[in-house]
Amino acid sequence: MICRHIYIYRDHKDDKITSIILLENDMHHSDLTASLLSAQIGDREAIRDCLARYCRGIDRGDAAMLSSAYWEDAVDDHGAIKGTAAEFIEKATKPRPDSMGMHHMMGQVMMEIDGDSATVESYFNATHRLLRADGTAYDLIVIGRYLDRMERRGDEWRIADRIAIRDWFREYDDSADWSQVPHANRGGHMPSDFSYTRFSTR
Repeated sequence: MICRHIYIYRDHKDDKITSIILLENDMHHSDLTASLLSAQIGDREAIRDCLARYCRGIDRGDAAMLSSAYWEDAVDDHGAIKGTAAEFIEKATKPRPDSMGMHHMMGQVMMEIDGDSATVESYFNATHRLLRADGTAYDLIVIGRYLDRMERRGDEWRIADRIAIRDWFREYDDSADWSQVPHANRGGHMPSDFSYTRFSTR
């Protein structure tokens, strides 16, 4: 099997693709031996940490944390929001009257690391608690994948180009009744969430 690496470069101003580079080699997925994975473990953990920072940043409405997952010149295509990563971060962390919170969970992650660049596909499950115009709450579940081109610059991995793919979603008629669990330690946004009493910000 030929292993093909496709690198897509886009101009973030007009979202036009400027170049597509196809690289091929004869590395099979079965060539990911224990020795190779061991050699890559630092890079792989750094990539996973980047994904974790993204989830924490977007769920807590923490623009600084979310920004730490992207390079300054990164682009992001979430479908409804498409453009620079900075534009996405501004919209994603801006308080919205119809949004009562969200929760992102990462699943399996596939990585192909080639020097200072990596193609990364990560599965996600995102739950959104939203408000209708009449004030009633409902849940929206989105399941999909993030397809990223990540780059290592210096000694750090971040997202350079992200495409969010939706594989499935469901909108429920209602949401949880929090009055049933009055003593729960409920999550929240920065800085009121409990985690900010334990973790340092970065």
